Amino acid sequence: MGAKAKENEALISKGFISLASYPSEELGALRRREYGRTPSFSVVNPDAVDWTDGDDNSIVLAAWDEKSTAIATMRAQILWSLEELEDTVESEFSNCNLTWPVMALSRAATDRAYQEVGLNSVLRFYFFSFALSWHVAHVVGAVYVGSPRTQLMAKLGYEFYSSANPGRDCLLVPKGTSLSAVLDLRTSGEKALQILRDQTSQCFNDYPWCGDIPDRPW
Repeated sequence: MGAKAKENEALISKGFISLASYPSEELGALRRREYGRTPSFSVVNPDAVDWTDGDDNSIVLAAWDEKSTAIATMRAQILWSLEELEDTVESEFSNCNLTWPVMALSRAATDRAYQEVGLNSVLRFYFFSFALSWHVAHVVGAVYVGSPRTQLMAKLGYEFYSSANPGRDCLLVPKGTSLSAVLDLRTSGEKALQILRDQTSQCFNDYPWCGDIPDRPW
């Protein structure tokens, strides 16, 4: 085997990224484990971060290692109203000028052994790409002040808004201040994709996309 072939084999053997199977107990276990370690929020009901009907009605991506063990995940939901958005994300968006539908990103988790690899950014890249191809104007989510990803999100073009929880039953309770985060893909989408691609180019090589691309959900 030549040097180039060995190099390619080593890259492929690190793992891959794909749509998640339905349902996935493994991804629920990954969320439980990593959410229990985070300093940003408390999980009120651990069962709620398992695979639920919300995942069945979402697009869920996952990164897998060479043994097909889940090491990172993130989900996206296409939402059509303010009430639905605030119920889903557990953050306030009434002061944001949104174009519907929006894509809400949530339930992100990365195994702590892989948290410096860039998998969260690669998953985010794919969701941005899907949203742009579906002509979704805004990607939204909740972020916690002091979270390591806040600086990157600002660089990508996210705008942050103060948020009081909408007052409904919450699954994740922030330990500090939470913000609503909004990215306008019409003005910042292409730039955000380029930043993510440049910062995580090795991760894209090590964990290539595998399988089908999701269809537009509506």
